[in-house]
Amino acid sequence: MKNNFSLIEMLVSISIIAILVSLLLPSLSKSREEARIVVCKNNLNQMGMMMVMFQDDNDDYFPMCRIPATQISWDDQLSDYDGRNLSLSTKNLVGIVGPRSNLYTCPSDSLTRRDSMLVPMTYGINFAGRRKGSFNRWGKGISGDKIDDTYKGSSRINSLKQPSDTIALAEAAKSTKYLGVAPRGRSGVVGGDFLYYKNKGLNLFHKELYGSNFNLTDGSVRFMTYFQTADASLGMNSNGMWNAID
Repeated sequence: MKNNFSLIEMLVSISIIAILVSLLLPSLSKSREEARIVVCKNNLNQMGMMMVMFQDDNDDYFPMCRIPATQISWDDQLSDYDGRNLSLSTKNLVGIVGPRSNLYTCPSDSLTRRDSMLVPMTYGINFAGRRKGSFNRWGKGISGDKIDDTYKGSSRINSLKQPSDTIALAEAAKSTKYLGVAPRGRSGVVGGDFLYYKNKGLNLFHKELYGSNFNLTDGSVRFMTYFQTADASLGMNSNGMWNAID
């Protein structure tokens, strides 16, 4: 005698399976994101090591966000250490044409760029200087794009009071952010960007885990929320981990 499933029994079974899948999917999604965070941390860790090599060759200074005379971006200044070995003429180009970079693009960065020919860039250097647009676009980071009486281009590692609590690099991707492109200040990031761009195009990844990866000037990498990096009383980048200069 056959024991066939009735229609009701089949529907109940399908419903149970659907419920189990719906319960499992968030966990699977979170696990995938955790794996991408590990890759992203490794990217920042490698860039931190390249910063150290750059400092060894440049009297302990961090790379400038942009060299004013040549327009060479901070990431292209690291090309002598990341295996690209770019020529001076290539460094002077506005953007690098080519495929997606595994090092300079976070695996969670699926943002469509306006120029599909240029290599996307996820990360920004902690910027020192004033950027037009908003009161909170003021940066006191490790790297500027001009040299004058106030800014000396970039900081020296031995001048920082708390290297283990000072941000060097952060995730801050935009549709106009590319490897080797450094219009004034825009290859850098300041803490205020996280507030100013909240609804204006700044894309923060790892939202499922409520944070971002940050490379600190001692070479370590931490996963934190923006508010863990900022001054808790002001809610922006004053007196927080973004400050490398007084």
